[in-house]
Amino acid sequence: MSKSHKHLYDPPPGDMRAVLWRDRPELPEPRPGPFEGKRVLVVVAPLGASGRDVRVLADRLSRGGAVVGVACETQGEARDEHMRPIYPHRLLIEIQPRDWDLLVFAGGHGALRVAEDQLAQTIARNFVEAGKPVAGIGNGAAVLRAARLGGHFFDDVLDLLRSLEPGAWSLEPSPTSS
Repeated sequence: MSKSHKHLYDPPPGDMRAVLWRDRPELPEPRPGPFEGKRVLVVVAPLGASGRDVRVLADRLSRGGAVVGVACETQGEARDEHMRPIYPHRLLIEIQPRDWDLLVFAGGHGALRVAEDQLAQTIARNFVEAGKPVAGIGNGAAVLRAARLGGHFFDDVLDLLRSLEPGAWSLEPSPTSS
């Protein structure tokens, strides 16, 4: 596991068994690269998030210079589809479009539950209204459909990354569907 996304799977320092919210990880430092200065927020489900989506996005984008944060609707750790912990940086209630350049809803079977969350739908709408791109990977696209938004739908995280190649960071938000 590369250092760029290791913080997502390593518990904060200390001997505690359960991670307390005050001990959540800090956002990683930006690095030089073609995505330098970009901030990407990945929303995960508390249970059943696609760990692959999170790991691949965090690794590839942070190596390219982007700061990648993870948000969840609940405090503490989230769990991927294999019950491995993911340590979010933010709660959904803290999310403001002005702080991020791109919003991505990760896939996994838990994303269908996130799609039912009114706050997640509102956040997606707020990003689109602010002119920020919003994307869904696999089941993560269900949030965009539930919010009645267009957006960028990807079957696989690698498809999303190909669309964000340096110089092509131009995902334009889709207009709200009628």
